[in-house]
Amino acid sequence: MRHWVALLLLLANPALGGEPVLMQGLKVQLPAVIEDGAQVPLRIAFDERLDPGEYLKTIQVQAPLNPEPDVIRFEFLQAVVPIRLATRIRLSESQRVVIRAQSNTGRQWQTEVQVRVALSGCLTGPAPAAETMTMHTPRVAMPDAGGAGEVRAQVRHPMENGFRNGVRDHAITPNRVQTLSISRASSPLAVVQFHAGTASNPYVSLWLNDSRDLTFSWQDLQGLELHH
Repeated sequence: MRHWVALLLLLANPALGGEPVLMQGLKVQLPAVIEDGAQVPLRIAFDERLDPGEYLKTIQVQAPLNPEPDVIRFEFLQAVVPIRLATRIRLSESQRVVIRAQSNTGRQWQTEVQVRVALSGCLTGPAPAAETMTMHTPRVAMPDAGGAGEVRAQVRHPMENGFRNGVRDHAITPNRVQTLSISRASSPLAVVQFHAGTASNPYVSLWLNDSRDLTFSWQDLQGLELHH
């Protein structure tokens, strides 16, 4: 049944009745074979020429064979050029990872990458102790002097998604980092939404031509916030 659901997700056309989905422009780096599905490195770039005033608004990553398909979503509230993103995700089994992007004018892109997983990234064992289920130790690395370059942000958290061996365990309350909001000089720049398929200690990097006056705010499912 899950494989039929995955097939429907892959075949679904998010632009039905609107803009056609373009198959070129998104560049994705995922390992063809990964030993541990709990920590899978993912890089996304975009090299398609956009129209004047057009910029990428969202990039969404899905793993259709995970217990919950949604993995991570990037939303840009103003133009970010070039698009060069990195994160780490969880994969429960070998599958095709789907990446979709949409611009502020409605144009859409999609690509898919096959990944073979040797060891499932599904959580096992009891839930972590309560004292370890709180966000802590936010870290940010930025280019010197506010120049152009890679901006890296990470916060410590086990990212408890409430699943065990791919099945929802209702005795375990999901507890994970929900969002990372990035602003420049108090103006919202980007929001990253973390879902069940984001790896523990959620990590994000993006390329910015201007890294001055940036602030970072993480929020978990319980409403706790950390700032950097």
